[in-house]
Amino acid sequence: MNLFNIKKPNRIKRDNTANTESPKKVEDVKKTYSGMKAAGSINNKRVIATIALVLVLAIGFNISILVSLNNKNANNTLDVVLNQVVSRLDRNYQEEKRLVSSLKEEYIVKAQSVAYILDQKPELKDDLLELLIIAGKMGIDEIHLFDEEGVIIGGTLPDYYGVSFGDGEQISYFMPMLTNRNMTMCQDVTPNTAEGRNMMYAITWNSTHNYMVQIGIEPKRLLEELKRNELSTVISAMPAYEGIEIFVADKITGDIGGATNKNYIGKNMRSLGIEIADSSMLESKGTSNNRNGYKHFYRYKQWSDYIVLISYSTQKDLGNFFVYMLMMLIYLSLASIVIYVMVGKIARTTKEKNDQFSILVSMSEVYYSMHLIDLEENTVKEYSASEKVREVVNKTDGADEMMRRIISETVYPEYLDAVLEFTDLNTLAERMVGKKIITEEFHGNQFGWCRASFITIEADDEGVPKKVLFVTRDIDKDKQKEEQLIIKSHTDGLTGLFNRRAYEDHTRTYGYTITEDNLVYLSMDVNGLKKVNDTMGHAVGDELLIGAADCMKRCLLSYGRIYRVGGDEFAGIIFATRLELKNVIEDFNREVAAWHGDNLKSLSISIGYVAVSEMEDRSIKAMAKEADRRMYENKEKYYKSLGDTRKYQTGSGDLA
Repeated sequence: MNLFNIKKPNRIKRDNTANTESPKKVEDVKKTYSGMKAAGSINNKRVIATIALVLVLAIGFNISILVSLNNKNANNTLDVVLNQVVSRLDRNYQEEKRLVSSLKEEYIVKAQSVAYILDQKPELKDDLLELLIIAGKMGIDEIHLFDEEGVIIGGTLPDYYGVSFGDGEQISYFMPMLTNRNMTMCQDVTPNTAEGRNMMYAITWNSTHNYMVQIGIEPKRLLEELKRNELSTVISAMPAYEGIEIFVADKITGDIGGATNKNYIGKNMRSLGIEIADSSMLESKGTSNNRNGYKHFYRYKQWSDYIVLISYSTQKDLGNFFVYMLMMLIYLSLASIVIYVMVGKIARTTKEKNDQFSILVSMSEVYYSMHLIDLEENTVKEYSASEKVREVVNKTDGADEMMRRIISETVYPEYLDAVLEFTDLNTLAERMVGKKIITEEFHGNQFGWCRASFITIEADDEGVPKKVLFVTRDIDKDKQKEEQLIIKSHTDGLTGLFNRRAYEDHTRTYGYTITEDNLVYLSMDVNGLKKVNDTMGHAVGDELLIGAADCMKRCLLSYGRIYRVGGDEFAGIIFATRLELKNVIEDFNREVAAWHGDNLKSLSISIGYVAVSEMEDRSIKAMAKEADRRMYENKEKYYKSLGDTRKYQTGSGDLA
């Protein structure tokens, strides 16, 4: 793990009041845990009797709780469903009212529009054909014209001429129009007396108040909505819940008008064993009875002129109850067996722990240092340590302060923050939850490269460490070999620059979005290498590549990294401000122009570069693509300047 990639955890403050314990001998450590063996012995008969008693009590307790919960859940479920049904009925009713109100306003406007047309062209009042045309254009089924006495004197239906407001219950609805000539009225959906159609009529006085204009429209949209809102339709469309039935009945007669079980529609609530003759029934929250051989719970609520009733059957619960109890019996039996096994295992584990702590003392000789840390008590026991570590220890410090003091004295400054974070005992428990070991590597000023590890020795039930072993091991020689291998595997053998593997490893660390604002990507290609290889040999071609690399090292290496990613292809990732970048490119071009070798007198490198600040897509991939494009443009200009009129094919290598 790279020390500079450690994510800083949240700090956990702790009371550090305990003092450091002095080291103990192996015999002392063994004595500390010698009582665990005796504590681990068990009496088998007593354990079995205790488990059996607990099993019986648990089953009885679960039965009582299950019955209570089933009753409570049944009532709660009924309340929820009842509120849902009433809410649905209220919502449908309100939607119906809004639609009626909207249609009334619309039809009154249409009546006023017809009156306006007739005021503008009075001659149309007596023209039946024109009135029919007006009705057709405005989507009106009927137009009637009334005189000041409320008698029909014209309209699209001559059969009604002579009918007055006093000739029937339906038409008498508009009688108030005779006494108030500023009124407009619209009737609710009403069956047309003569034709039996459901109609809505709107009426208004004309502008001079000498006659009234009435229109009639069959409100198909409203009628469809009313049909959807019929009780039988609404209730049958409610979501079905197993064991739950919904009924809506007339509050006076008790006749069921809607039910999720269609077999009950048209029947009386007495078929459910419910009597509603006593109005006090509506004041109760609910009741229960036996129906069809099973207990049913009920909830009531009055809505408008209806009673909404929800029924919950215990039929399914009884089946579930027996299945649950069987599962509970099996589970508790298995749990009892597991407990019995675990009790025996605890005794064996206690003995094993005692042996393990004895082994720790012997292991201490293998490590550079070894300390046992009690995170709860903030204490530490030393098994082995160097003299340098012992010199900086203050025995009045707690374990956390001692660790900080040791690390501060023995670690190089460039690694100090990372190692202090790794060894922070205040956050260690949080970082090691559920983990057996965490490890870090750092460079010490006394012992070179070292590998430090925290090993969980004891944890609580949630996996939070309570005691950990802190060990360090000398890995200086291994680290040197590792670094040499990494350097070798990431270095191009010919030029000494980073190779393609290093390029891929390094660019991968930038992810999808570059956060550095001064990053610059360079794409470089040696011009004419193929021709040199073909005409003068690869040795001379190598001289050309080495010369190009030397120029890059002198001008670019101090700003970042340079990679040889192909035969004559180079890439660079540097960090430079706009002014620095300008100077770097100018220096590089001068260096390339001044180069000469033993076999070649000149060197040419095409270069394309792009700053991250130019890119909307701030990714290495996008920057590499744009830098390549600019490099190929530069290369094309180079060959054109030589008089080579062949079209340079990007990426073909024909002219490389």
